[in-house]
Amino acid sequence: MNTILSNDEHIHRMSRIELGGKGAYLAELIKSGFNVPPFFVITSELFHKMTKHLSSQISELMESGASEQVSLLEKIQESIVSYSFSKEDENEILAQLDQILENDGAHVSVRSSGGAEDGESTSFAGQHETFLYVSRGELLDKIKHCMASAWSPSVVAYRMKQGVGLYNMNFAVIVQRMIHAKTAGIAFSMNPSGNLADAIIVAGYGAGEGIVSDKVESDAYVVNRQSQIVSKEIQTKNHRMMFHPSEGLVREKVPKELVDLSALSDEQIREVYEEVMKAESLLEDIADIEFCFDEEGCWILQMRPVTTINLKKIAILDNTNIVESYPGISLPLTFSFARYAYEHAFKGAAKAFWMPKREQELASSMFEHLLGYHQNRIFYRLDNWYKMISLVFSSKKSMESWEKAVGLKRPPGNELSLSFGNKLKVYASTLWRVLNYKRGNRMFFQLFGKHYGELRAIDLTELNLIQLSTTLDQYAATFFQFWYLTLINDLMTFKSFDWVQKGIERRKIESKDLANDLIAGMYQSESELAIVEVLKLKDEIAQSDELSALFKRNTDEVWEALLSDEFKDFSESVRKYIDRFGDRTLAELKLEKASFRHEPHGFIELLKGQLRSEESYGMYQEKQKIRRLASDGLMKKAFQWWNPRSYFFRYSVRMAAYGTYSRENMRFCRTRIYGAVKDIYWEIGKRLTEKQLIAAPEDIFYLTSDEVRAVCGKPINSLQEIVQSRKEECEVNAKAKLPDRIIYERTPPVFRSKQSLREESTSTLTGIPVSKGIIQAEAMVITEPSYDLNVKGKILITEITDPGWVFLMSQASGLVSEKGSLLSHTAIVGREMGIPVVVSVAEITSRIQSGDIIKIDGQQGTVEIIQRKDAI
Repeated sequence: MNTILSNDEHIHRMSRIELGGKGAYLAELIKSGFNVPPFFVITSELFHKMTKHLSSQISELMESGASEQVSLLEKIQESIVSYSFSKEDENEILAQLDQILENDGAHVSVRSSGGAEDGESTSFAGQHETFLYVSRGELLDKIKHCMASAWSPSVVAYRMKQGVGLYNMNFAVIVQRMIHAKTAGIAFSMNPSGNLADAIIVAGYGAGEGIVSDKVESDAYVVNRQSQIVSKEIQTKNHRMMFHPSEGLVREKVPKELVDLSALSDEQIREVYEEVMKAESLLEDIADIEFCFDEEGCWILQMRPVTTINLKKIAILDNTNIVESYPGISLPLTFSFARYAYEHAFKGAAKAFWMPKREQELASSMFEHLLGYHQNRIFYRLDNWYKMISLVFSSKKSMESWEKAVGLKRPPGNELSLSFGNKLKVYASTLWRVLNYKRGNRMFFQLFGKHYGELRAIDLTELNLIQLSTTLDQYAATFFQFWYLTLINDLMTFKSFDWVQKGIERRKIESKDLANDLIAGMYQSESELAIVEVLKLKDEIAQSDELSALFKRNTDEVWEALLSDEFKDFSESVRKYIDRFGDRTLAELKLEKASFRHEPHGFIELLKGQLRSEESYGMYQEKQKIRRLASDGLMKKAFQWWNPRSYFFRYSVRMAAYGTYSRENMRFCRTRIYGAVKDIYWEIGKRLTEKQLIAAPEDIFYLTSDEVRAVCGKPINSLQEIVQSRKEECEVNAKAKLPDRIIYERTPPVFRSKQSLREESTSTLTGIPVSKGIIQAEAMVITEPSYDLNVKGKILITEITDPGWVFLMSQASGLVSEKGSLLSHTAIVGREMGIPVVVSVAEITSRIQSGDIIKIDGQQGTVEIIQRKDAI
């Protein structure tokens, strides 16, 4: 038997050799429940019968020159086209045709299905002949022409280049019922020509032949695989490919009313996306499908793996969590120092967890590239993070706890694995660190206090350039030598928080933010103290007529007055605050963002902003008291003295609270280190400006740390040209909107300032609830935070917050962000402030406008648009 029908169960037991590549994939689609037009496969057995006499001609072909090969190939093709099917073969083919056709006037397509076609490393895309809208009378001839195309010069050249032999060639043919498509297209589960974090769909009017051959205009739909937000590029589509019985398949004009409409509806886009993702799961590889729509719905015509991308070699840039520290554009000096910090902190962690020295050496490149830098944005190199984290979190459950805590969705790719013996070492070291967890935290804060005090005591103005550079390198190495202790705290915090959530689930308490409520109010972190001290200063201003009058004047005048002896006591309080908390500013980990020590005017603006709020220190204390009582009440309610699990639950709550508190304080220590580093770089910038190597001290931030180190030892005269070039580059990149995740194989795609068209079909958006409460108020979208913004009583809408936002959040009635997780700074400070907060709401800054009236529910994680600004 030379043929097999698509609905014949036996097809699923046939091999790729018999069915060919396309045929085997179509059989898989049928088996998995995809909607595939009926077809039958003419197996490679018939092709072998037709070409068994070609052995001598193939040998001659292999030994001949290029000009002779063309002539020989023509003879081979002619022998196949002129072949006469036996009556038995002819009847079998036509009988199968009758099985798949609905009526005598229906048509079929005739497609190749070579054994090496659509393979893991060879696609043969467009190489063989395909025939569409074939009638019954044409079928036998088109089958032979399709088989003959296996011996065309281009196909033979492709086979030889790809190392696919010419002897014993397996070649099947697919005969499939034609669908009279209204729209058709192709879809890739990852965008091979752009960001692999996106799926892409291309569609146009009429038959798919117009799309694959570029004969008609098409629309493109990019679907983000994480958020599933759809970006559309709708083209003017003047042409389509349509079949007419008298003319065949022709290119014709699109009706005027359809020209500028989307080829696919939102429902169709979603359906195609779901189909291509199902195909990816089936293939366990990047999928490419061809589809079409008619009156009956969506049909999948072909499926194949994308052979040009190796998933084991892809790199993944992801801004989850890190965008909180480095929002928007970051300059080269910030990135190079941050990369150094991460590299050395995690190398220290590798030693602390007793990772074998050989494994550390193998992972050296991984540690060096934990961060990525693209178009002046800082990302995690997530592929390297997963490799590194898998060395510590050797169990799937622990890995999932980490992912949940930082708000990650697992990307494609492989993780690094250790041998059983090395895993035992990691387990043992982890157990040792856990048992000594609190002692390790105490050691961290002692070491930090000692070395930070030494660094701040140095008079930088007394050092020369080389000494400044050496001092920076020396203390950076010292701090990051014990920074691994923060990672152990993170590990314990993530794990204990996960235990708390599981304990709540076991008690069947339906509250999305109960875990947050339980740990709230147990400790007061440095971040909270920073706002407490500001409130005290604010109260002092409010209670003094002289200070109240002073703060109504412009900022320059306020600061000048505070420098005089007129307000000596208050000035001293301000100086003490700036000395202790002056590094806590907006985007504080960006070296180019000056601290309050460099720009005290910013702190005056912060105080002015606080004066617009009614919040006082007394009110804040009362709110904290209520939170602590509520936390204690919840703990008592959840505790069951007769249940042994309750004791572990109470322990988990206390550990989660302690870990969260320590995490915030450790991050404040990091803030202080970066503040000290800023001071050194500012001083170096002044010296380079004096030497006329750069135009201004702040230009130093456009250099890398290696370049600064080099110029401190030996002047480089081209610095101003380098700085100017990078300034221009930053100006261009600042206009670009980059996605949260970028996946690429060799070089990341470049993004420009192009607006995407998005369809919004709902007025209720959802995210992660992190701080309970319900509030309805005016929205204020903030892309560039500033302390002089009037945010009183408004719901802040932002892409991300950093620790410096605490002063804005204290005046706001609520906050919604695009990024964040249960343990992000936004979540922790929101709980401390006692305002409703929802994080991880996709595209919120583009879906909400300043002035819209919205309602947020910090317990359910919803954001509801009540009234648009234009309708008010």
